[in-house]
Order: sequence, then C-alpha cells, then structure tokens
Amino acid sequence: MSVPKATVCRITPSARWRLLLLTSLLSLPLLVSFWTDHGARAHFERRALAQPPELALGTPHQAFISATERYVNDHMGFSLALNSLYRKAQFYLFQDSPVANISVGENRFPFLNSHSADHPFQRLKTICEPVDNITRAKQTLADLHEALAARNVRLQVAMVPSKLALYPDRIPGSVPTTLAESCRRTIPTDMMAERLKAPLRAAGVHYIFPRAKLYDQRNETAFYPTENFHAEGWSGHLFAQETLLAMGIDPGESYSAEAELITKDHDLNMLGFRREIRVWYFPYRKYDLTIKQRQPAWLRAWFPSQRNYRMVTTIVPASERRALLLSNSFGDYVYRDLAPGFRSLVHMNINNVSTDEIRQFGSSMLTQADATDLILLAHDGNLPLEKIASLIWSLKEQEQSPPR
Repeated sequence: MSVPKATVCRITPSARWRLLLLTSLLSLPLLVSFWTDHGARAHFERRALAQPPELALGTPHQAFISATERYVNDHMGFSLALNSLYRKAQFYLFQDSPVANISVGENRFPFLNSHSADHPFQRLKTICEPVDNITRAKQTLADLHEALAARNVRLQVAMVPSKLALYPDRIPGSVPTTLAESCRRTIPTDMMAERLKAPLRAAGVHYIFPRAKLYDQRNETAFYPTENFHAEGWSGHLFAQETLLAMGIDPGESYSAEAELITKDHDLNMLGFRREIRVWYFPYRKYDLTIKQRQPAWLRAWFPSQRNYRMVTTIVPASERRALLLSNSFGDYVYRDLAPGFRSLVHMNINNVSTDEIRQFGSSMLTQADATDLILLAHDGNLPLEKIASLIWSLKEQEQSPPR
C-alpha cells in the first residue's frame, strides 16, 4: 500500500504582498495615532479623553479591558475625521445631538445646555434654577458704581439675551422634563437678568437687558442666528443699538445701512464638524472703524497668555466717549456693533483672566484706555461677581496709594 505524499503549503509572492498590505492597513490607525493631535478632539468635544488603563494587582480583568477599549476609541488615528462623519450623520440624518452638552430640537434647533460634555445641562440649571444672589449682585455693582463715579467714569451693565431667553418654547424634548418645565416657568420674568433690573436701577446702576426688543423680532430671517450659541449679526446689532440708546448715544440712521446676508461658520464647534450658516453683516461704513486685534500693546504686556482682546478706533463716531468693554465670550460677537458709538473702544474677554490679574491691573486698564465708560457685558444675568469684586479692590487700592 503506497503512502500519499505530504501536501506542501506555500505562500505565493502575491499572497505575501496581500498579507503585508492587509497588515499595514490594519496597523495604520495605530501608527497615525502617535502623530494625532488628541487635544484637538478633546477641545472639539469639550470633554477629557480617556486615560491609559492601569494594570495593578486586584484590578478586575473586565474593568481593565473596558478601560483599554475606551482609551483606544479615544486615541485611534483618524478618529477625529471619522468621528466628524459620525456626528454629521447623527445631526443631519437622525436630528439628534452627537454630544451630551448640546440638545437638538425640531428642525435641528440646537441649544447649548452646558459648556462641558462631562456635566450636561449645567448651563440650563444656572439660568432656569438660579441661586438667589440678587442682594450680592446689587451691592457689588453699587460699590463698583460708586468707585467709578469717584473717577468720573460711568458704569454700564449690559446683558445680552441668549437663545434660551428668546426661544424658551423651542427647548428640545431631550431636556429632562422637570428642568424644561423650570425653564418655561422661569423665563422671562423670574430669570436673573430680569430680576436684577429693579434693584440695580434703584441703586443708581445703569442696567440694560433689552430682551423684549429682541423677542419681537426673533422669527425674522437669520435673526439670532438660531444655529449659534452667541447672539450675532442682526440680534447683536439690535442689542448694541438698544444699549447705545439707553446710554444716551444715538448712532443715527446710518447705523443699520447696507446690511447684507453673508455665509460663515457656526460657533457650536463642539458639535465636531463645520456648518455654514447665514448671518447679517452690518458694514458701519459711515463711522470708519479701524479694528486692531491683540492691541493695545499695554494689554499684551500685562496679559501675555490672553488672546481675546482688541482696540477699535472710530473716525466718525456717534459720540466722543471712550469705552473699556469687559465681557464674557458674548462680547467677542457684539463689540464691533457697539464701537460706532465711541471715539475708541478697548475690549477684553475676561473669561480666562484671573481675579489676581484683575486686582493687579484693573484700575490701570481704565487709566490706559482713558475710559469715560466701563461696560460690563455678559448674558442672561451671568455676572462674574468675584472678578467685579477684584476690580473694586483694584480701584480702591489705587485710590489709597500715595502718588509717586
């Protein structure tokens, strides 16, 4: 009986190349991950990415495997591009939010419910279930008003109505029922921005919150625009106009001239993809504005780590007044609309400025800007009271310091 010859398996050269190609393709995301900017994804998604898993004695194997999976998912190469495609599908196909800190309603109407995806709905809770600090806010701003009056500087407190204040009826169904009901019950009459009006005006503080004016026009084309978190374009223009008029500055008929619809990116970058929207643009040609970013030089010297500040000079202003505008991020979108009212306007976003820095340089900022008006600008009553208190300290400290 003959024994059959052993079958010899050989890998052909073409099979080797195919296997090498497959291995390379499977390894590519891992290799690319070493040169990927993972910080960009964390910034986009407003959350902390998963940390490398730790293997220690006593660690359950399932917990280690889960931690490894989370880390790989967050740090794999091409993750930002693929994640962007996934997010677009979530948003456009299913009209759902791809991130926990944005709620999406009918017709893809987005609400920023928190600034951090790790703490969803925090912003809605702040506005709709506010801590009652009316007394503290009144006293702090009254003290600032008094300290500024001693220097012949007017205090203007201006509140921008946010999308939540203007469209409470469009709060998405994905918002927890009790919180959504609180928002509808609180807005507008019981929200902090409205409740501040009477006590601040009684204390002599000039306070502006033109919600009713903006609410009347909220359904006009590209008014807010509703795709944004910040008021911009028409809404920012109308807010600035009402603010200037309340300050006794009439910008005149030319203020609204030659407006046009333009296309630009939305500001909800944490969605993880670009989205073009239509926004009204007001050229303010008659006033002849000159905008210099990261100027003046003294701000750059005092705050070298900051990026959001600028100086605007106006050749044909509506008044000869000079303003120092200190704001949160809403000021980045409306400073240009306020500028025609002043001979000069120095604006700084103080979101990332520390209380110690304000203590050190607050009073000097007013002096260097040669300001006739200090404008504190925020949204929906969201006042940075600790930073305002630091500014008061700075003013009083300089007042008590002996002349050099």
